[in-house]
Amino acid sequence: MNIKELNPLIPGKVLLNRFILLEKLAPHIFVALDYESGNKVVLKQAQEAQLQRELHCMMDCTSPYTIQPLAHFPTLLVLPYIEGRSLLTFNLEQSSLFIAIIPQLVRAIQSVHQAGWVHGDIKPSNVLYLSKYQLITLIDFGAAQPANTPLSILDEWQLTPGFTSVLKRQGIGIIEAKDDW
Repeated sequence: MNIKELNPLIPGKVLLNRFILLEKLAPHIFVALDYESGNKVVLKQAQEAQLQRELHCMMDCTSPYTIQPLAHFPTLLVLPYIEGRSLLTFNLEQSSLFIAIIPQLVRAIQSVHQAGWVHGDIKPSNVLYLSKYQLITLIDFGAAQPANTPLSILDEWQLTPGFTSVLKRQGIGIIEAKDDW
């Protein structure tokens, strides 16, 4: 089953008699209300194999810069909702703030690598700044792969063309830490 074969989700839909979808963040990613806890959560819909890999990565990569999944269901990953803003929203007046958080970003990426993983999609929209705590959080581990995995053995992999080398786009080489830089 590929992602296109999953049931389409729309705001207002109730899933598992527990979650009501409030807002679409991206294709197959929603803010939802968890009736059990009363909290907002993020729901990510994907193929089971992809969610298992993402779940495994997030559980291995525990650090102050990564979130931990709240629950997992077939084709659905439940993540905490984070009150933060993407680095993509930073403007020129916030350049000194951006410079101040670069050491955190370096530590965040290094912690993923030390756990044996490559995030695979480091870009401004996948880094949230939590102004209340003056911390960053890495999000969207959907492209994460174990380090040193040959691309030739993967049926598919995710990437963002503007943030990926030509060789990786062609499926040549291995997943390596430098892919995140």
